[in-house]
Amino acid sequence: MEFDLSKIEALSGGLTKAELNCEALLSLGGDMYYDGLRIPQPTAGSFILLEIMGNNFVKGGEITNFDIDVALFILMQKQKALGAVLEHTQFGESIVGYIDEFIASFEVYNRQIIKVFLCTYFKNTSNGFDMLPCCTLDNEPSTKKLVFDADWLISYVSICHKVTGYDMDKIVWELSMVNGGFCMAEYAKEQGQKNVERKQDWIAMLDEIKKQAEQKSGDE
Repeated sequence: MEFDLSKIEALSGGLTKAELNCEALLSLGGDMYYDGLRIPQPTAGSFILLEIMGNNFVKGGEITNFDIDVALFILMQKQKALGAVLEHTQFGESIVGYIDEFIASFEVYNRQIIKVFLCTYFKNTSNGFDMLPCCTLDNEPSTKKLVFDADWLISYVSICHKVTGYDMDKIVWELSMVNGGFCMAEYAKEQGQKNVERKQDWIAMLDEIKKQAEQKSGDE
């Protein structure tokens, strides 16, 4: 008896094969390029800066043009964006001037294309964190529930260092949140925490299998 695996997979609540492939490519360092320039993947450092800016790629909510511009600016500038964010949030000096100068450096600036790239990045940042039982209390991606501050950063760096051996700067500015999330999950497994796994809706999958089996039996 053959089953329609696509229908079963759609109800699993987990990642599809295409999504797993995308996740693996990002984990391998498959960064995207726009206008000939590399767009680095989100890291712990960029997440904290985006949290400070109230950016909806991190906080959740409708993505605005300003969210797109700021997210791209921070991902591409990394530590160089620190001064602009500091001035904007602490001293009332708008970041808009920095953003306008940044956008002007592109020959073509297409927010719709950039948004697709950024959404792909940020969608995958929560996958490893989602494996942790403490981060699966509702249907929101786990990274939308975390508060990215100094306390979180030191805990994250400590765990990622134990798994990778990387120093703090590399973890904060180079290690992608895709891989960082899986470092967190791996460390939890090594510490004996239970139920650290990809979450799937087994009841829905079994119901679909039963439904297909009954339908095939009726057809026969």
